[in-house]
Amino acid sequence: MPRRTVGVEMGAEAIRLVRVVGGLRQSKVEGWQVRPLPPPDRVDHRSAVVQALRELAAAGWFNADQIVLSLPGDQATSRVVTVPFQDPQKVGQVLPFEIESLLPFDLDQVLISPAAVQRTPTGSRVLAVVLPKSRMTALLEMTAEAGIDPTVVEIGPSSLARLARAVVPPAGRLADGSSEALLTVMELGDATTTLAVCRGGRLLSARTLSGRAGLSPESDQALLAEVKRAVHFSALEERAEATALLVCGARADEADASGLTERLSAELNAQRIEEVPAWLSPPDAQGGWPAARPFAQAIGAALRSPEESFNFRQAEFVSPSEQSRARTRSVGVVAAVLVLLLLAGADLFTRYYVRERAYEAVKAEQRALFTRSFTDVRGVVNELEQARDAMKTLNRRASFLGEGEPSALLVLDRLTKALQALPELRVDRMSIAGADVRFEGEVNSFEAVDRVKELLRGVESATQATISDARMSVDQQHVRFRAELSFAPPAEPAGRTG
Repeated sequence: MPRRTVGVEMGAEAIRLVRVVGGLRQSKVEGWQVRPLPPPDRVDHRSAVVQALRELAAAGWFNADQIVLSLPGDQATSRVVTVPFQDPQKVGQVLPFEIESLLPFDLDQVLISPAAVQRTPTGSRVLAVVLPKSRMTALLEMTAEAGIDPTVVEIGPSSLARLARAVVPPAGRLADGSSEALLTVMELGDATTTLAVCRGGRLLSARTLSGRAGLSPESDQALLAEVKRAVHFSALEERAEATALLVCGARADEADASGLTERLSAELNAQRIEEVPAWLSPPDAQGGWPAARPFAQAIGAALRSPEESFNFRQAEFVSPSEQSRARTRSVGVVAAVLVLLLLAGADLFTRYYVRERAYEAVKAEQRALFTRSFTDVRGVVNELEQARDAMKTLNRRASFLGEGEPSALLVLDRLTKALQALPELRVDRMSIAGADVRFEGEVNSFEAVDRVKELLRGVESATQATISDARMSVDQQHVRFRAELSFAPPAEPAGRTG
């Protein structure tokens, strides 16, 4: 289902609204609106803002999944700091303390949010934006009077960086073939000039100049110096050479007419972007990008994705609707966990019951088999242990009677017959375990050891004979050795079955 996002530029002399519809593949600008306002120093400015928002709401322009308000850059303060962490949660935790010494406010009087976070080998480079809580309170009071509950509150440079990402995607290229160039977005607004230096959709630096800069020789020089300074530092940090320039805003046409845009492009040696994707303008709009340039900040705000975290609606300023959604999500998560626990409990009980029944059946069958196999055992208590004891008794009997494997007497008889050709052989420490025989012996020479090995290989039914650890005795008169002999089990009698 398409997702609608409304971006609103809260300008000093006008409110500009853009609605974007986002699908699975691409977003598109659905339409825009503008409502002029009296100058900010007029007493009726606040009431005019509330009335303009009410009119837009009555016309259905705020019927959207997300409402993003974008404030002028001069309403907030930005600082670049480095922190020794890369985890976003840890960055957010330490950011207020890293920036506290750089602020003329107490931390409890401001809202701090990271507008851009760039990982470095030792941590993160953070562009932190600080907004006084008093301004946030005044803004939300006006929107509440108008019956609007904005989802997100951000500042102009963040919106312009998002627009830059749409104009030159992270994997895109400029007309001259350069990839991920430094793109300077200059928005000439109603009462401010905002600079956003971006690369690959990332906001590197932001600067807002109050007043109508860029429309007189003196302001031209000040603006040129400020732009060159911002681009120069960003180029050094990013080690980038190629630059591009995108001029937009309500006074962009005036900048073109006065030659300011041309001078900026020449001073920066920057490629000027004059063509942008067609979907950034409504289908029925006349004039394409030139007509859309006054709405640049609102377009960037409307392009915000739900996954982005930069938002001044935090702490006590969290949206009631967002709180409701969070509670709903929490209830859903708790319900899902309870269902999983119930299912796990039912599964555990079922498995236990089935296994218990199966165990009882096996136990009964085992006892029946035991009583049939060991008829002379009385008083069955533990079938397994009693079966082991009975088997040991049978094995002891079989070791002398020759049942299933050579008996000890048979083994000794065969060894005696095989080794009687060596009368000097002395045998001690003999062990017989089933069909395996081990003993230590002593002869007069190593040649005799080889003779023993030869004779052992000739023992009847022997399958393997090995001699090891042959060594001269301490008195140098005898040779001691170890021998191992394995016998094949006797063949089953004809007609016998297991």
